[in-house]
Amino acid sequence: MQKQRELNQSQLDLLHTLYRFRFATRSLLAEYLNKPNNTSLYSKLSILEKRGLVGSLYEKSYKLAGREAEYYVTPKGVRTLRDSSTMELSDTDIQASYKDKRMSDWFVQQVVLLFAFRNMLIKAYPTLQYFTSRDIQKLDYFPSRKPTAFLSLKTDDKVRRFFLEYIPMQTSTTIIKAKLRRYSHYFDEDAWGVTNTDFPFILFVCDDGMTEQGVRWHIKRELFKSDTDIQYYTTTRKALLTSLPGNPAIWSSIEDDDALYSLAEL
Repeated sequence: MQKQRELNQSQLDLLHTLYRFRFATRSLLAEYLNKPNNTSLYSKLSILEKRGLVGSLYEKSYKLAGREAEYYVTPKGVRTLRDSSTMELSDTDIQASYKDKRMSDWFVQQVVLLFAFRNMLIKAYPTLQYFTSRDIQKLDYFPSRKPTAFLSLKTDDKVRRFFLEYIPMQTSTTIIKAKLRRYSHYFDEDAWGVTNTDFPFILFVCDDGMTEQGVRWHIKRELFKSDTDIQYYTTTRKALLTSLPGNPAIWSSIEDDDALYSLAEL
């Protein structure tokens, strides 16, 4: 039996990126890697898939909807990342990866959307560092229920840090209120204090304007009840995906509904 060749660094980088974001399309990966979305990238993904390191989700309905195939890292791929010392991964991480091929279509689309958020934010802020929930999973000074993403933006005068949360349409008020209570509790515990940096701003990206208004109402109630100094800002999915990078002032503070800010102004 012929032994398979070890992956080269380019293939490992692609596998690593895919694991970090959990699900991705070829277009999103091309943007992230700053490479053309061409046959070369397709070939790399195909090779990884043939070797059983990557899986893909695709149905006939995708073509009609103008939707690309979504790729994910298989348990074999996760073991490869660990064995190559690309990432520190545990047996638990490998076991968790078995769920990916069975995740709901709704969940997959939400995760892919988050990758699109990341790419658009980087276009607006080239110095921005974007960390996925998997990137920060093992850092115990973060909230136990990890945020959607963690952002760090270095400007001339300071480094600004953000917890980012995405709220899909029709998210129940129970979920929203519980999320806000956890942030209040986390703030009071001062777990972030070990970093010796300012507590991060919390950004909520809401599916639409109606969802945003509901989230803002619940934030105001939570701030009143908890009496914390957490600074929340909100925007909509449409504003993030269509306004950036030309107009980065899309974030609205809880104190002032009318004023809009860019991340660099917070």
